[in-house]
Amino acid sequence: MRVLIFAALLAMGTTQAASSSTSLSGVSSASSYVPWSLADNKTSLAIIESQLTMCTYSKVEECIQDPKLILELGSLYRAPGYCIAMDSAYVNITTTSAAIPNRYYPTSVEEAYDAGFSNKFSEWSDTNREQFEVDCPLLYNETIALGEDMLCCTESQYTGLSTQVRMIPGLCSACKENLRNIFCQFTCNPNNSMFLDINEVRIMSGDDEHEGQIFPAVEEATYYVGKDWIRDIYDFCEDDSSFSLLCNPNQDCTDGYGLMEYMGKYAFNSIGSPEQINVTTMDKFSEEIQTTEFCHCHYANETNCISPMNNKMTSCVGVCGSLCAVSSDDTRTYTEACYGAESASSSGSSSATGSGSDSTWAELNEYLATNIPETDWAPLNYFLVIFGGITGVLIIVGFIVATLRERKYNAVDRRSGTPQVIGPDTPDFHGVASAMAGSTGYLSFLDDLMTKKLRLWAAFVSKDSRPKKIIPMVLVVVVVCAVGLYNIDIETDPIKLWVSTSSTSYEERQHYGDIFNPFYRSEQIILVPKDGGNIYRSSILKEAIRVQNVAANVTYTSDDGGTTVALDDICWKATGTGCTVNSITQYFQNNMEHFEFYEKYGLELEHFSNCLYSPTTSDVALCTELKNALDDGDSLPSSMSDCPCLSAFGSPMNLYNTYLGGFPDGAESNYTLFLDSIAFVSSYLNYNYADDDKNEPAIKWEREYIKTMKKEAESNSVFNVYFYAEISVQDE
Repeated sequence: MRVLIFAALLAMGTTQAASSSTSLSGVSSASSYVPWSLADNKTSLAIIESQLTMCTYSKVEECIQDPKLILELGSLYRAPGYCIAMDSAYVNITTTSAAIPNRYYPTSVEEAYDAGFSNKFSEWSDTNREQFEVDCPLLYNETIALGEDMLCCTESQYTGLSTQVRMIPGLCSACKENLRNIFCQFTCNPNNSMFLDINEVRIMSGDDEHEGQIFPAVEEATYYVGKDWIRDIYDFCEDDSSFSLLCNPNQDCTDGYGLMEYMGKYAFNSIGSPEQINVTTMDKFSEEIQTTEFCHCHYANETNCISPMNNKMTSCVGVCGSLCAVSSDDTRTYTEACYGAESASSSGSSSATGSGSDSTWAELNEYLATNIPETDWAPLNYFLVIFGGITGVLIIVGFIVATLRERKYNAVDRRSGTPQVIGPDTPDFHGVASAMAGSTGYLSFLDDLMTKKLRLWAAFVSKDSRPKKIIPMVLVVVVVCAVGLYNIDIETDPIKLWVSTSSTSYEERQHYGDIFNPFYRSEQIILVPKDGGNIYRSSILKEAIRVQNVAANVTYTSDDGGTTVALDDICWKATGTGCTVNSITQYFQNNMEHFEFYEKYGLELEHFSNCLYSPTTSDVALCTELKNALDDGDSLPSSMSDCPCLSAFGSPMNLYNTYLGGFPDGAESNYTLFLDSIAFVSSYLNYNYADDDKNEPAIKWEREYIKTMKKEAESNSVFNVYFYAEISVQDE
């Protein structure tokens, strides 16, 4: 599976197609005019059609293998200023947001311009020229900034490309710039014939806006890059927060090769790359091929040979902070990407475009350092030493005094036994006291003191008729105190139990709650398999969806049947569509029909794991596999046409540690470990109001929800079901 925004980028200058009958996103209406198509020469078209074979990826008999051998498709010449493809192949696309393949058209940049293609940069609109410098800074600095004016992409191609590259996620600017560079070079580099090869083209009819025209759409391409390039593209992005969305460890994405293979799989007329992109390096070929096909280092300006793309990327060192996996003292060796390269240039990882970042901040760091006041900590140190010394002396003295006091009382106890306490109102307890003294030892000074005082109090209370007077008096006091219970207000609000209502934080909470309403009411379900196993099992996932649907379908009905409250009536709709239900099973949209459709073809677990690694997009690769595996008469439900990973309410489920429980240590850095989790955590968010009366419908629903989940917990044979509602604490 590939990430939506990146997969679409892999087309050489792709644009988005809304439908076959509408204008293409990013392609102006002027694109209905194209300078050339195969239909312009019927004789050449007939020769081409006579050589069509089965397409490797689209599985139709419309392809030409190794098109550079077919003269009717044009003559390929590898040299600076020559393109291997130009403009888009305006073919019929039926899937919304699917990318359009590039058109195989070997030519020079000047000949393309003379033929009518809009590939002259200086003639582009001011907006596109400015945006190109932002979107493709590395390519801009290598070409336009040095005086070149011709590119291998048209303005309409770039418009579609720009729309896509601006959607690249992540927080590391260096990583984003490098990823953009891949597609900018691939699409617009005026020398792309030197590092690209088209292995297969598909002869296709134009869409409704280009009726009667025929285009050689690229089916498969090879992108030659240097080993330094393939190393850096991975290293400079590895620790970016969104890199896991691009590089799926489930598909052996552990280096630059895996990253590019993962992003370049064929997905025509779907969300993904409309052509297969194979990224490779010179060392993958035999010595003979390296000698004959690749440019030699000792021949300057060599042509008709392959010169892999190997421009230095922007280093993340000093730019992305903790999002950079490369050490600040890392030293990288760079070697020319040509045959016979012997000498290597040693350079710090920051020698690329981002190299000046540390020096950029040096002046600011010095200024900040001068503003840090110097503090003399000597007085504090003296105080701590004196205070500690006095405290230590007091502890020692106290210990000595306590020890001596104990010895004194022990000596008295040994000489005379337990002293008698006889007062004017004390009966003769001499015999009992003597017996107690003989049977119990001396415990401590405090114990001895308490014993004496309580003995005196007991003797006073029990003498003569005093018990008859004292007991009623005590009862009267107890009754008077108990009457005060009438005025007790039992607090059930957990907030007030923990926070003083006079505190600043509580008052601020109330103030903002009155303005914006309090935080959402939350209901939660925790599902733990009774067999102790992990959640990554088909039967477990299916049952989890069923239990959550039981909760989602709860409806409160009043005794007279006049009032009903369903979840949809009270829930928070974050995206304005469905209720916000945060759960890992939203990879199936918590829809049993979706799950059972994947299950029918044995793809439910693969879809789940793919979405775990890329929760923001559709499962493109698996969707293609699923479509190819459909039984006769079977079709994908319209609600899962692109095998979405997004939730039913349109939000990505990527906060794994809030949707899963009992996952192993290290799971947050290695998402594969989340599959070993032993609990589902599902949360429902409902509206909350400062006015308690407005919360009554939600409270009624919550109490009905509690009743329903109690029954489910008792009857469920798969899960130990634990649940919670906003009203739970107050009701308890």
